[in-house]
Amino acid sequence: MSRFISGVPRDKHWIRMKATENIPLDRIKSAAEASGLEHKANEDGYVVVYGEKSKIQSFIKKIAEPGKE
Repeated sequence: MSRFISGVPRDKHWIRMKATENIPLDRIKSAAEASGLEHKANEDGYVVVYGEKSKIQSFIKKIAEPGKE
């Protein structure tokens, strides 16, 4: 797996995930913004969410809870 994502600052942590029917793009974007993170949607259906490590962990918990943003 690549340790480099184009456009993400080197000092930031990131997660790349695919928007699905269960976790749509809008939910990913709103959870990222609520967690204080940046995000970039790619044409292949994947979204890169990046920022501070603790905020990434918070984002993962938010996105994993069903029905919550």
